Amino acid sequence: MIYRFEGEASIAARVDATLSKLRRDDRDAQIAVSDLSRLECRVQPLREGRYDLILVYDRFFAATSLTVVPLSRTVVDLATVVRVRSGLRTAGALQAACCLSLGQPARFITSDRAFQREPALDVVLV
Repeated sequence: MIYRFEGEASIAARVDATLSKLRRDDRDAQIAVSDLSRLECRVQPLREGRYDLILVYDRFFAATSLTVVPLSRTVVDLATVVRVRSGLRTAGALQAACCLSLGQPARFITSDRAFQREPALDVVLV
C-alpha cells in the first residue's frame, strides 16, 4: 500500500493496474491487508510529521470494504511455519501468514520476489 499512496507515479500506476485486473477477473474479489501493513504504512509519515498522509492511511484502513487481518495467535503460529519453510524474515512471514489465514483463493500482491519462496502463496508480482 505504501507504493500505492507514496510511490512514484509509475509504480502507483502498476499497483492500480494489477488491482484493476484482479477485480476484472473476479468481480467478488476483496482487498485484505494485515495490521502489520497498517503499522508499516504509518511509520515514515509519523517520523516526518506528515499527519496529512497518516490521515490518508487511517481513512484507507478504516474503509468498511477492506478486511484488516489481525496478528492473532493463529497468524503468528502460521507465520512460524512459513518462516521455517520459506526462510522469509519475521515481518514477511507474518504478512504471508495473514494472507494464508484468509483461506483459498487468496492472492498475495507484492513487488518482492522473496515471497515466491513460500509455496502456499499465490503471489502476484507488481
